[in-house]
Amino acid sequence: METPDEEMDSLESGGQGTKHVRAQIPGAGGLSPSPPALSDAVPSTRTKALPIEEHIPELLRQVAGNRVVFVKGETGCGKSSMVPLCLYRDAVARGRYSYIICTQPRRVAAIALANRVAHLLGEDVGQTVGYRIGGGTKKECHGKTKILFVTTGYLLESLSHQHQGGLWSRATHVVLDAKNTVFGLTRDE
Repeated sequence: METPDEEMDSLESGGQGTKHVRAQIPGAGGLSPSPPALSDAVPSTRTKALPIEEHIPELLRQVAGNRVVFVKGETGCGKSSMVPLCLYRDAVARGRYSYIICTQPRRVAAIALANRVAHLLGEDVGQTVGYRIGGGTKKECHGKTKILFVTTGYLLESLSHQHQGGLWSRATHVVLDAKNTVFGLTRDE
């Protein structure tokens, strides 16, 4: 059994002093729990907490101090829904602009997660939370949407058609969900 120190590794990259931090959340036991510095960052609209929620304060500290943070956890621990939601709520609580892009490997997952996170905010999709998937399908409100779920295909398409004022120029955070997304983006062909 790993100790908390063994579960969390700090990795130095070769480029421009970027520090990569990998935090493992098995059912979510990877980040060191600490008292919440920002209670508004953790949603309270459910009765049953997700495993990742006790680690949100540490996750927010890691994101604030590092350009790249890897979070690993079991399916259902709350990574896909809670990480973007907590990043957004933290930015709002601090009075900071945020535009969070979250990738999902499949269209159904992108739409379902957009609906879930919007529900946690007490809204319908297309307001604070939206989605864009391939084929031009989208549901968002330009200027109001702050959390955008996209498919990996849409992500790649938008990267190849970058323009000033576009999706990527507004992004404050990019959450690449599922290691297949990362491998697909970095694979040499």
